[in-house]
Amino acid sequence: MCDADPVEGSPDRTRARIGLASLRAPKADGGRRLPAPDVTSAYSVVDRGVVSLALAWQGLWILADTRLWPTHQANAATAVAITASLIAWLALLLVHAIGLSAYGWWCRWLDVAALSVAALALLWTTSQQPTADWAAASSMTVLATALAGLLMQTRVAAVWVGVIVAVEAVFIGGLLEPRIAEQFTVAAILYPLYALSLGVLTISARVGVTRDAERADAASADVTRTEQERLTVEGVESAVRREERVLHETVLNTLTAVMRGGVTTTAALRHRLRERCAESARVLRDLQQASERGLVEPAAGQRLDRDLDGALVDLYTSGVSVHVDCDAMEQVPPRVYAALLTACREALSNVNRHARAEAVWITARVTRRGGRVAVSAEVRDDGDGFEEADLGRRFGLQGAVVRGLEEVGGEAVITSQVGVGTTVHLEWVSAEHEGLSAPFRPSAARFAIPVLVSWGVFTSAVVVLTRAEVSDPVPNAVAFSLLIGLSVLVVGASLRGPLPWAVILIVAGVSPLIYQLQGAAIPASSTVPWADWSSAAIVAIFVVAAATGPPWAWLVLLITWLFIQGDVVHELIAPGTAILLAAALYARSTRANAAEVESLRVLEASEQAALAVARESVHRMHRRYGALRESRAIELLEGIARESIDPDDAATRSAAALEERFIRTVIRVDPAIDAVHALATSLAVRARRHGVFLDVDLSGSAPSGPEAGPQGGIVASKSSLSRAVDSSQPGGVARLSARDEGNVFVIRLITPITRGNRDDMLNLPIPGVILDPDDPDMLWEIRVPAEASA
Repeated sequence: MCDADPVEGSPDRTRARIGLASLRAPKADGGRRLPAPDVTSAYSVVDRGVVSLALAWQGLWILADTRLWPTHQANAATAVAITASLIAWLALLLVHAIGLSAYGWWCRWLDVAALSVAALALLWTTSQQPTADWAAASSMTVLATALAGLLMQTRVAAVWVGVIVAVEAVFIGGLLEPRIAEQFTVAAILYPLYALSLGVLTISARVGVTRDAERADAASADVTRTEQERLTVEGVESAVRREERVLHETVLNTLTAVMRGGVTTTAALRHRLRERCAESARVLRDLQQASERGLVEPAAGQRLDRDLDGALVDLYTSGVSVHVDCDAMEQVPPRVYAALLTACREALSNVNRHARAEAVWITARVTRRGGRVAVSAEVRDDGDGFEEADLGRRFGLQGAVVRGLEEVGGEAVITSQVGVGTTVHLEWVSAEHEGLSAPFRPSAARFAIPVLVSWGVFTSAVVVLTRAEVSDPVPNAVAFSLLIGLSVLVVGASLRGPLPWAVILIVAGVSPLIYQLQGAAIPASSTVPWADWSSAAIVAIFVVAAATGPPWAWLVLLITWLFIQGDVVHELIAPGTAILLAAALYARSTRANAAEVESLRVLEASEQAALAVARESVHRMHRRYGALRESRAIELLEGIARESIDPDDAATRSAAALEERFIRTVIRVDPAIDAVHALATSLAVRARRHGVFLDVDLSGSAPSGPEAGPQGGIVASKSSLSRAVDSSQPGGVARLSARDEGNVFVIRLITPITRGNRDDMLNLPIPGVILDPDDPDMLWEIRVPAEASA
């Protein structure tokens, strides 16, 4: 069996350690084998493991049974068919040994087809004999079904096994001389059932371990994808920081030079200025573009606060104060999260277009209610609101919000009041256990149920058809009842995951009793081999228990098996022992894949955390430098570089001064820090739009308690300060400061107000103060108690 152990610390992180399994072709290949997979994948290791097992199984099976040797055939055609199967086996062995993957798939088909032809030849030869002995033909048929289950794609293998079993049933049941009718009837049913049961076992084993390998590869792909996304986002972050560092020494210095004038007195200075303007425009454009990259797709980890960033930036630049408090939503199904995200975006778009709000609050909570996941999200604004009777005319809210949530089983409730604002409340509760992220465990039931059902049918047929050979039906019935009880116990336990140690001990303890009771029911003179049904039935349960139990289960069951059979030396090379060892390798493979999946999930969580940090940084920069979209510095600088704008013109110098002041303010404040910085960013944008030069001086710690909340302090002051900036004289200089002064936090805005607007400014919710009747400057002062920051 082929194993691949991860090398600790290796960069490629070999994904899995695989034992018994097979490789299933992708469904999209239309029956043709696609190019060989990456040799480092769990899937490819599974492929090599199954081919190794198939080669060993076929070689040892034929070597141990002289009836299957070409030299022991009375019919030349049968000898040729068996020889051809051996040649096909050698070809597959050669291709597998030297790694000719391009021919490996064809050699598998050739091997299974040759075995099937050899089985058909033996069945035909046996049917022509005066006294038919189907043992050799059945042995080759069983080998063909087992290898088909291992080497072929799942659906093809199922059809192939069914055809082989049907052909065997036709030969044994239809072409047989009915000399001993009862014995022949038994053979016609039990030989095909035996081949079918073994085919089901190999197909189930391959499907089980293949799906676990697929899970390991999928987990590895998730890690790789997240790692690549993290590196991409970190690259964006580095690009933004690089442009941020050169912003001062290029853009601001260039704008300052233009603002001061006298930079084109010589041809050399004019040439140098054009170069500097072109470079500065490039830096500004790169900074804007870099802060936008990586934000189109939703951020990994499903977080509304990040994925709504584009809508939030639009609100920031419109002067709306935004408050966001959202839980991560990894436990929420993607379809539900998409509906929540769409609904929140539509609600925020409605705020930006219609509400004329001063502030908006976005909250999202994820909780557990028993075995369910519950999501509650809310978008609330303090805007104009509307009559709830008008909700039907608001198609965006009805379609994207209400119907969008209903389609995923959620509910949206929209409440609004004129002059108060609008609240959009979103609610979704999962069905029981939906959305929970449970640890990955191999599916024991996926292997146990088909194997035990098929072998249960086979054993039941044996018990019924050989009842005449039973001398004492009571112990035989008790043994069969115990067998059914063990099978039900194993299947029931497999539904909950890998078998626990108690089930393994029960199986090991009860099986010898089944064997003894069944043996006591058969007389020593019986010549019907099928009457001894317990060995095949017990080994089937042992295989399932070894494959789905604890790591030590196979050893306990192997010792029990050798004890039951008695002849230890012979049993060590017999099929029963070999199949138990194969089950042990299967169990090791599934456990290794499960452990690999869990370790990859831990690594994925680590990558997601790092990605979240990088994305948060990029989104923060996006919020900060998104305000630069208001700047016209790029057009100004590119115009000077193309000589379409005269740098010595007074209007150009004034425009450069305005842009320089605005960009310097954007650099100095960060709306993600606190409400004061968010307020400063909003006022800077308004000042830029109205041609007002805004100086910003922020110090101290902004309060964060109730007084800074929606009903007072910083948020309540925003309306008055925004109106003041909008009414300022274009070209005037405004000053915004914020600092701790004893037991209060003071925000002051001094801005020149046109005389026609003074009366209105005196009637704002927080009125301005006229400093000097002959001076246009007015003062706004907001005092927030220092206790609010406690």
